[in-house]
Amino acid sequence: KMSGDAVEKAAALKRAKADIEKNGLKSNAVQHVIQDRKGEEQTLSDLPDLAAVHFKNCKNCTFTFPADTKVVKVLVEGCTGCCVRLERCLVLTATLEVWRCEDCEVVVDCELGTVQVDLCSVLRLTFAKRENMGSVVQAGVHKMTLSFLDGAHPPVETGLEELRAAHPDDTINEGSDQYISRFIAGALLTERIVRLTNDYPTTLREKQVFDSDAAKKAEAVEKLAREMLGSNLTEGKDAVLGALAAAAPAQGVDDISDEARANFKKAAGTVAFKAGDFQQAAVHYTEAILLVDKDHTVFSNRAACFLKLGQADKALKDCDACLALSPKFVKAVFRRGVALLGLERFEEAAKAFAATLDLDPKNAEAKASMQMAAQKAAKARQQS
Repeated sequence: KMSGDAVEKAAALKRAKADIEKNGLKSNAVQHVIQDRKGEEQTLSDLPDLAAVHFKNCKNCTFTFPADTKVVKVLVEGCTGCCVRLERCLVLTATLEVWRCEDCEVVVDCELGTVQVDLCSVLRLTFAKRENMGSVVQAGVHKMTLSFLDGAHPPVETGLEELRAAHPDDTINEGSDQYISRFIAGALLTERIVRLTNDYPTTLREKQVFDSDAAKKAEAVEKLAREMLGSNLTEGKDAVLGALAAAAPAQGVDDISDEARANFKKAAGTVAFKAGDFQQAAVHYTEAILLVDKDHTVFSNRAACFLKLGQADKALKDCDACLALSPKFVKAVFRRGVALLGLERFEEAAKAFAATLDLDPKNAEAKASMQMAAQKAAKARQQS
């Protein structure tokens, strides 16, 4: 879990990315290359629509994007002694990349989500306002200065030498290890980026916060699941967790999404069910439902647990919930019949088994159950 500022910026970037993909900006971008210029001063006031501007191998030049200019992204590559000025323009992807440059400056007076700096030497990033800076990601950079014209924060010197001094225990690979600088709770922090097993980029601080919050949430969810089921767990929990721990690396349990955690709980339920621990399986399926309630198979699986536990009323409710999501899911149709049979609603049970046969004509168990339910229904009518 990320803290306030990071969450807000990540959400904003996600929305921006969705808008870009929706409007086809990436695929429609026009590559506009400015290459091999020397000693020029140029105001870029006549760019094509949806331009992705690429400065390449320029020397001692100043390039200015005037106010209200719209570009898709800006890339500065292989330049020396150049200054790029973004003056209240709009960068649609909120992305600036600076690569293999030397003794350059970028002055930013617009909103940027990410500045990616790779393999540069002596780079000055000057932001008109603190709010203009989202995050600065660097790899293999020697001497970078972050400064703010509004005086909101004193200049910060960063780069490989500073990072190695600040993180003496880190072995920093100049070509691949990345560090991210951004404001967190009012402080400008520079942290190493680590990647989880699912390649999700984060920092050690964020991972520790997430792990702590996830543990608290898991405990609260399990407590709620127990309360919803109204009885204690059986003794098979340790065996279930042991089996899951062995499988965890393949399942990518570092994924932070509710969907991933729900799938993990669903897998735990399956392990417990196969071990004959139907109460514990029901708990895990309940936890999965509390995280994501759109997977019809989990409702059907929990219904199977309730049938094993002799709780036909709860099984019926889960079958109905499953069929509301997937009306032709044959296992739930059959289990609904079993639940109705357990509730002595024989005529409804016979109809459920008939519906099962409509979906699966070769289902011998459904055929036998339908015949039995029909006989019981006939007997009940005679006795009434």
